[in-house]
Amino acid sequence: MEYITVMKIDEAGHISDKVVSLLRQERIRQGMSQYKLAKQCGLSKTSIAFIERLDNKPTLRTLLMIAECLNIELGDIIKTAQKEQQRHLSPKTLC
Repeated sequence: MEYITVMKIDEAGHISDKVVSLLRQERIRQGMSQYKLAKQCGLSKTSIAFIERLDNKPTLRTLLMIAECLNIELGDIIKTAQKEQQRHLSPKTLC
């Protein structure tokens, strides 16, 4: 059985930033430049750079495009980001 994780808005922001970080790590692992990724995704290199520096918050559509260009599942990246975030949070009791 899968449970829905309840999180605060600021926690969601941290997860979003971690997703971007994990996508960047995957791009680097694959030996792909920002320019090549941008070209494959139909984005500018500047857009990729801004996203990776967390200067711009990408839309879900943009994250999906980047993940697809990297041949990875965005859902898997999000789950990894959530797990890493949960390790940094103390357990919370919901009332």
